[in-house]
Amino acid sequence: MDGSIRRSVEENADKSVTLKLYGRPWRPLFLSGSWMRNGETSAGPFLLGGSLFQPVGVNGESTVGTSPSTTVNATLYELYAKTDLGRLQTDISFGRGRIDDAANAFDRDLTWFMIQSLYKITRDIHAVARYSEIGTYDDEEGYHFDGEFLAGGNAAYGYDAKRLSRFSLGINWRINPRTRIKLEVGRDRYYVIDASPFDPAGDNRSHAALEVAVSF
Repeated sequence: MDGSIRRSVEENADKSVTLKLYGRPWRPLFLSGSWMRNGETSAGPFLLGGSLFQPVGVNGESTVGTSPSTTVNATLYELYAKTDLGRLQTDISFGRGRIDDAANAFDRDLTWFMIQSLYKITRDIHAVARYSEIGTYDDEEGYHFDGEFLAGGNAAYGYDAKRLSRFSLGINWRINPRTRIKLEVGRDRYYVIDASPFDPAGDNRSHAALEVAVSF
């Protein structure tokens, strides 16, 4: 594949390569492992913490400076497990990635994980709880984690974020085979590098959403 977000355009000759191994060693348990080498790109093809992988400072504030590079490459891997015990289903994932810049000072090592559990209260009412994090976990090296439209981290902290966490709870009620009501509430929390002038302390980034889905 071409490892760029740009559609129908070959950004350069460096390709993206992905490998995945998966299986079900026990009927209630599904396991998978994935590895990806993206290749050189100005903007990677998928989101990490709601942001594309790009050179540091290319489209936001960066206290530690802006990379002189126009492209980066990335190597990523992730482990995933899902258990299905009837009423209770649980998903767990853990991943790491390295954003490699020609200017070594702007290399970034990222870690992320997620745990989500779904409980079937009845056949038609399900409750879901989810906790996830992504970050550099480095007091001196941040990156951009937007959290997409719910969190808005790029505008608030630029490339100074060292960690983003999100906790959410949801209810899914199937009224009939064609209609569902979904309610979700959650909260995001940011942490920044030591040198950053931004202060997320006490920043309340809570969200709530109500959705009615009707199929025909």
